[in-house]
Amino acid sequence: MLPCLAGCATSSPPPPPALAEIPADVRACFEEVTARPGGTGALSQREVVAIIGALRASEMRLSGCGRRLVAFYDAQADALAGRDAR
Repeated sequence: MLPCLAGCATSSPPPPPALAEIPADVRACFEEVTARPGGTGALSQREVVAIIGALRASEMRLSGCGRRLVAFYDAQADALAGRDAR
């Protein structure tokens, strides 16, 4: 008969890693939506330029949110792997 190793019967898999919550500012950033132009009919050149400016500002804001989210993810991955932050 094979001897039983101490603790074999009571061992269990390690718990899954705990992930930190996504920072509230990053979550809120992605929830904002650029407003749809109001009114009906053709837009004036001034309105088109204003819309393009608003869309560009939104794109820059979302790019910043994305960079913060990637940095957050990288820090989580490093922490779970036992590495120093990048």
